[in-house]
Amino acid sequence: MERLLQRIPDERADVIVGLDSRIRDILAIAAVRLLPVADRLPAAWPDRLRAALAMEQARAAAFGRIVGQVLGDARVASLSPIVIGGAAIAAGHYPVAFLRHTAQLTLLMPDVDGCERARPVLTALGCQLESETPSRSRRVYRHPTGMPVVLFADRACTRMRDFRHADVLSRARPARMAGCPCQIPAPHDLWTELCYRAIVSGPTVSPQWLLDAVCLLASGDVEAADEAAFRQDTRMRLPYGALARALEAMLPQGALSPGRTEPDAR
Repeated sequence: MERLLQRIPDERADVIVGLDSRIRDILAIAAVRLLPVADRLPAAWPDRLRAALAMEQARAAAFGRIVGQVLGDARVASLSPIVIGGAAIAAGHYPVAFLRHTAQLTLLMPDVDGCERARPVLTALGCQLESETPSRSRRVYRHPTGMPVVLFADRACTRMRDFRHADVLSRARPARMAGCPCQIPAPHDLWTELCYRAIVSGPTVSPQWLLDAVCLLASGDVEAADEAAFRQDTRMRLPYGALARALEAMLPQGALSPGRTEPDAR
């Protein structure tokens, strides 16, 4: 952490020092993983990043068009959908939504009937029903561009007892996506969902999870969020070990020297 603070402007260092201890823990893990790499990236990386940025800008524009068509439809809006998942975190908690790679629209609908009433809107946009559960409580549509649109009826998972549509809607906050008004879950509901994704993702979480965690915790009540998630499932605590493994996985191949020693991931 000291090395990290030495490499950023003083005004930003002051912000880091004042953060919640758990957010500083995440940044410290990131620092020990990534700072040794920063000075050894291949010379071609800036060009590769510029090309990746151009692709991401095109993808984000397509995502915005599809989201605008779905959320901007009066029939969908009348069903009180709640945007959940990464799109909700991007819209409500990232400094700029574009900074979060988002390629799926996930909506929590009030019930199965709400999902059914949204079907004509999605099929009119060219979305094909790709899969659904026997109870029809989860439906995955595929837009012609390949982008998934996922609908959940009432709740996204039976394990998350307090994540029912009515409860989440009562705490939801207004936001805008693709120029359209929408509802997104309160920060502690998003944290519950994020922690659930961590415990079902296997032995590690994605680098995207790390960024979501930092942005979400930085803008909400950390203690309330953590306790709300813990009530859902006792495993829903900030998984520091999984974060460390995710950061190890995100390092570019060949960027680390072969003879390096393992950094302390505690």
